[in-house]
Parts: sequence; C-alpha cells; structure tokens
Amino acid sequence: MKVLVVSHDAGGAEIVSSWVRQNSENEYQFILEEPANKIFGKKLLGIKNNSITKLKKIIEDSDFVITGTSQSSDLEKVAIKQAKRSKIISATFLDYWYGYKERFMLSGKMVLPDEIWVGDSYALELAEKELPEAVVNLKNNPYLEDLLREKEVLGKRETRKSET
Repeated sequence: MKVLVVSHDAGGAEIVSSWVRQNSENEYQFILEEPANKIFGKKLLGIKNNSITKLKKIIEDSDFVITGTSQSSDLEKVAIKQAKRSKIISATFLDYWYGYKERFMLSGKMVLPDEIWVGDSYALELAEKELPEAVVNLKNNPYLEDLLREKEVLGKRETRKSET
C-alpha cells in the first residue's frame, strides 16, 4: 500500500513514526515539518522528506494518508482536506486528551479525516463526545508499544550484566 505520512508536532510524530516502523510492508512518502522531521529521522533512517508543494501529486499517487495533528500548524488539516478532494482515505492519530475540535478546524471549518485513531479508552470517550460526526477507533498505541519493547530489551541486558 502506498502511504503518505504528514506530521508537524512532536506527540503525533512519535506515534505515527512508530506506526510506520511497525508497518514496514507499506511504501511511504513523507511531508514533515519540524519537530516531526527530527523525530522521524531518528527512528527511520534514510527517509526522504517532500515539500508541501508536492502534496496534491503525492496524495493522488497514494492509497492512504496518515497524519498527526498540530496546534500551531495547518499542515495536517491541509493534507486531510486534499485527501478528501482526491477521494483518498485518511486517518489521524490523536496523541492527547484535549482540544479535539480545534485540531481539525481550518479557516473556520471542520476538516475531519475518514477515521480518527486514539490509543486509550479515555481519549475514545472524549473524541466521541467532542466530535460526534467523526468515526473514532481505539487502536494500540504504537509509540507505547515501542517503549515497552525497549524497556524489555534493557531489562534483559541488565539481567545478563548482573549474572556475570
């Protein structure tokens, strides 16, 4: 599957970059702004970041668009809007527990992806309440899964060290 990843803020970048790493069978294109670009670069070596000027062309060549959300940037909302125009399915992974409506407002209009993904039941409840017109799905949080795997690896290293 051809996937376009669009991200600006750090929290969304942590989750979406972990999702990309865990779904490596896909073919990815990226449109990232700082601080997301730095986070993706640390986790996924050798990625090519594209300019926002290529957004329409890349979306039209994609099967799916996944985004984070931002308080200070419209990048993800612009991508969601273009995906809808191009009839490409989009999903946004929410990484917080407040301000959901504001995260999807672009020029005074609500711009929702086809699906909103949340990583816990509290976020699910809040998103369904604040965005009743949205399709909200509870997903495993790939960033937390990565952290748990890293903790497990570190724990095994410490156990080996203490045994020697």
